[in-house]
Amino acid sequence: MATFVDNNTTVPVPDRDQTLVDGQILKVGNAWFETVLTPGHTPGTLSLIFPLTDKNGTMKHVASLNGGTGIPAPATDRTNKILSHYRLADIARSRGVDTLISNHQVADHALFNSDLLMHATAQSANP
Repeated sequence: MATFVDNNTTVPVPDRDQTLVDGQILKVGNAWFETVLTPGHTPGTLSLIFPLTDKNGTMKHVASLNGGTGIPAPATDRTNKILSHYRLADIARSRGVDTLISNHQVADHALFNSDLLMHATAQSANP
């Protein structure tokens, strides 16, 4: 098995300033993110719900980022993952989420879709 060796000693380790909890609103500048605890992939997996805009800010959307796409081996973890995603779906529906994205581009084809968006006209449909 490969081992990661980091010879860069000039980069400081960041300090943890907070631990996010289920339902917390995290504000970063003018942006906000609602955290949703979605255990299953790992016990502390968080998914996010946040606003975004399209078409130069003229179209407003609400996105949900799935924080854990990997399928765990233990049956109890798989069950927790399924239940977590049902809960995330209910919360997303209640928040008006209309855009679903993943933390891994192979699950939602993000690289392909971002290329389509980069070359789209103002009249093009959002993929």
